[in-house]
Amino acid sequence: MGAHLRRVLSVHVLIVALLGTMQATSPAAATRTATITFRPEAWTYVSSAAKNESHWKENAALPVGIAGTGGEGSDSADVRRAFFTHDVSALKGLKIVEARLTLLRPDPDCANHVSGFELGQTGPIDRQTDWKHQPEWIRGLATVPSPSPSPSPSPSPLLSPLLSPLPCSPDWPYVLDVPPAVAEAASGDTGKITFCVRSESEDKPQEHLVFENDPELRITYEYTTPNPPPSEPWVSMHSLPATAWGYVESQHRNVPHWNEDGLASIGASDRGRVTRSFFEFDLALPAESHVLSTMVQVERADVCRVGERPIEVWETGPVDATTTWHRQPEWRTRLSTLAWGSCVASAGPLIFDLTDAVAAARAAGRTTLTLGLRSQDEHDPLGAYVFRHDPVLRVYSVPPLGPPTRLMTDGASRIRPDDTPMPPVPCAAGSDRPYLFFVPRPVAFVTGYGPLNVHWQWETVDGRPVDEEIAPVLPSSGLVASNKYVGPDGTYRWRVRAEDSYQRVSEWSPWCEYAVDTTAPDRPATVTGDPYGGPSPKGGPGVPGEFRFGPNGVTDVAGYRYKMDSDPWREVAADADGTATLTWTPSAPGFHMLAVVSVDRAGNLAVQPTFFPFVVAPPA
Repeated sequence: MGAHLRRVLSVHVLIVALLGTMQATSPAAATRTATITFRPEAWTYVSSAAKNESHWKENAALPVGIAGTGGEGSDSADVRRAFFTHDVSALKGLKIVEARLTLLRPDPDCANHVSGFELGQTGPIDRQTDWKHQPEWIRGLATVPSPSPSPSPSPSPLLSPLLSPLPCSPDWPYVLDVPPAVAEAASGDTGKITFCVRSESEDKPQEHLVFENDPELRITYEYTTPNPPPSEPWVSMHSLPATAWGYVESQHRNVPHWNEDGLASIGASDRGRVTRSFFEFDLALPAESHVLSTMVQVERADVCRVGERPIEVWETGPVDATTTWHRQPEWRTRLSTLAWGSCVASAGPLIFDLTDAVAAARAAGRTTLTLGLRSQDEHDPLGAYVFRHDPVLRVYSVPPLGPPTRLMTDGASRIRPDDTPMPPVPCAAGSDRPYLFFVPRPVAFVTGYGPLNVHWQWETVDGRPVDEEIAPVLPSSGLVASNKYVGPDGTYRWRVRAEDSYQRVSEWSPWCEYAVDTTAPDRPATVTGDPYGGPSPKGGPGVPGEFRFGPNGVTDVAGYRYKMDSDPWREVAADADGTATLTWTPSAPGFHMLAVVSVDRAGNLAVQPTFFPFVVAPPA
């Protein structure tokens, strides 16, 4: 086989292999994983020594096991069990890959051996949960046995193998795998799961355990992203069959053979008849596509013979139904010469490299390409060949560069006051632009064929240039973020485009605006209450109170964060005048403390909270 044919076949095989890999590894949607951490929304413990006492959401650690000298039922024993509930409803419909619950001990005393314990799933808990009103035990999830008297060389197999093996270290966490229970709870009606921790042996005197009341539930889940870019270079293949064909013969010089159902042939037959064949292709490709390579594949319909003569492939002028031996098109440019050095067992297809010819035709504005095949020696019967009349032109190209999509103003690396990451903000402008308490960076999704760059630009909203950046994309397609943070306080806009190594650029994305405000409200909120407020008892259980929050002269207050006693922080939006009203109904008499912090539209918290104490009068 000649060197030229070997080179053509090698390129063809490599491209086919590449496309096969892309098809095998690039499904319609890509599956990815993400990890999220949940803290309990409620917790409590129950005590056998105080069977009617609730410890709902107390700001204290959770005891587990037996305190005293006797087992359950003994007058001197006090058996404790701990409960906590996580809300995992946000994962409904998602596949949970991993779920790990981490229990921490705050007790620094390691003088005595601690007991083993069980982790189980129970029914829900509430303010009425006490020893007499415990939730139903649904199933056991894990058992951690009592530690040996001396430190073991490795932790229990239920625990993370990366953690310290010292069982008496107060910092040593118990990491328990609970994915099936969490997955079932996430898909349930409430989306919540309640765990219970109880001693391994509640009928024997032993030291008890104490756990932190906010165990972390860390969940890894799968999600799909639509239409992901392939992991390999972004190559498109267009298979373009011949739109017309014909052949001419020397013995019937005025007879056309146009789009017949028979076979194509070239060269001299045993009787001296010489034929030549022509194939026309429509170069129906996107104008912006960059062609990497082009090949034509012609299927043989004869048998390979030893000593076959070379075949020439030319670009010719157009052909039609009047083309004959006497009316042949112009033979313009010889594109390739294919020669066998020896005959192989199977004749196989003929493959010709037409990359330069297709590029030249497109550059000249031609929309069709006509190929002429003829034998290099038209007097030798070993130069005669027979083909099928349906060759295919295979064009491997880079598709046009589309404008970047999924434009976002990124806040994922910034933390809000409640210690959760800021979600990305979709591209917006005008009155919809986001107000931020940090300087963000832009994020966009680009696709292309590497090497690829992204070109970012920033301006003020009135069009004054501020900054720009050109950075490579690795890999050549995907979600990319700028390395720059353009600020400080002010209102800005950004846009982005893709640029590839073929001097092509995509369209610019739309302008995305954002405003940065890092100045917190400099005055505390005002708080008034009706009927509650001041040191004297007012109202009573069941009597609603109305608390009005005011901006105290701050002009951009968008809402308020408030906290009643030991309840978690909550938020309320402000009206157009910057005020907000909270209605709260006490359930018991006594002293209460309301804390309020104003929040501006960028998310900045006021530098000073407002505390509003009041006393609820006992029932009349």
